[in-house]
Amino acid sequence: LAVTEGTAGPLFSLPVTMAAKTGTAEVGVNRDKLNSWLTAFFPYENPKYSLTVIMEKGPSDNEIGATTVAINFIKWISENAPEYIDQNIFD
Repeated sequence: LAVTEGTAGPLFSLPVTMAAKTGTAEVGVNRDKLNSWLTAFFPYENPKYSLTVIMEKGPSDNEIGATTVAINFIKWISENAPEYIDQNIFD
């Protein structure tokens, strides 16, 4: 549900179906830093790959978290190595 209704929602628009879990934690003396992570697997219907992104001690006002990094990575794969996300090859 993190992909279809939650914090990993932007993954829903990618060319491969995914399942994911996200998380954040405030860190630092003043809680001014964030750790952000995402773990996903794909394709959802017949998982072959997993992906984990961990970003440590990012600024708390930063809008680029682990989900954004995962999106950019999957988009890169779709353009440069589409055989990894072509869901038809898994049938």
